Amino acid sequence: MVLSERRDVDDLPRYQQITHALIGQIVSGRYSINASLPTESELRAEFDASRFTVREALRRLVDQGMAQRRQGSGSIDTACTPQSRYVHSLGSLVELFQLT
Repeated sequence: MVLSERRDVDDLPRYQQITHALIGQIVSGRYSINASLPTESELRAEFDASRFTVREALRRLVDQGMAQRRQGSGSIDTACTPQSRYVHSLGSLVELFQLT
């Protein structure tokens, strides 16, 4: 990681720093696809963060399509790159009718 990138990461909120670190670990192969990620407790200890901070970081991974969460089963790594999603937004009903 380049020094300027490191400074940029340090300026982010803690949950984003953890999300960034987890993405790096997934991309590097530390966690393989369809393998369980560490538990919330393990991540709290690893990153010295609160439960809510770790949960938000994991939620971000889920939102990016890189993990799935199952109650009682933990988090599963599902992709090694963020999944892009197409979202078409409309500003008015006129635009909706033009779409069809």
